[in-house]
Amino acid sequence: MKPIIGITSCLKKNGRLNSVLNYDYISAVNNAGGIAIILPIITDDHLLNDYIKIVDGLVLSGGEDISTEYYGESPTKEMGTVCLDRDKYEMGMFKKALETGIPILGICRGMQLINVALGGTLYQDISSQIKNSVEHRSKEEEVEKPYHEIKVMEDSNLFKMLGAKELSVNSFHHQSLKNIGKDLRVTSYSKDGVIEGIESTEPGFLIGVQWHPEKLITDFPVFKGIFGAFIDACQNKKES
Repeated sequence: MKPIIGITSCLKKNGRLNSVLNYDYISAVNNAGGIAIILPIITDDHLLNDYIKIVDGLVLSGGEDISTEYYGESPTKEMGTVCLDRDKYEMGMFKKALETGIPILGICRGMQLINVALGGTLYQDISSQIKNSVEHRSKEEEVEKPYHEIKVMEDSNLFKMLGAKELSVNSFHHQSLKNIGKDLRVTSYSKDGVIEGIESTEPGFLIGVQWHPEKLITDFPVFKGIFGAFIDACQNKKES
């Protein structure tokens, strides 16, 4: 049986509460050989355990800013929207997934959450806190197009997935990693020094990317390598 991949959702209030996920994540996982399921936002520890027991891999999706209380700072005026329920839910999901050893892929906010959960910090706003930075938040209608270049470390697992030292990626974020969390290493940068990728220094699959590969794979199949490697790791873990 194909591996079951849980993908975290965001909370939308439109008269009623909805757990919402962009379909590109689902397509990317399914097309790579997984079975995607949407994980609703819950904060009950027992339910978190139950969900982690039924999935073979976890994708932490993009979305709102992470509350600064998780990395010990006061919010600046440039901070965007936060969702405390989502923060608590994803922190719980991540920590339980890490404990069980299932593969984890973090995308955009998901990469930032991995870093914060492991003791790292964030720049709350790139343009106001990083000198000489380029614009990292493209227009929403341009998120399926390459926006800036990144450099990939040749000794990284990310390089094995992508097979290239330099790539153009899309970009739709205004925050980035600052201090790196425990047992993490940087795997890619943009030319202004903003961190674009991380991975664990420990055994297992724990990868984060700052861009949105799920939105690029149709026109730029090189990014299928990320999802292919992730699903392979999930299948191997499932069969072990």
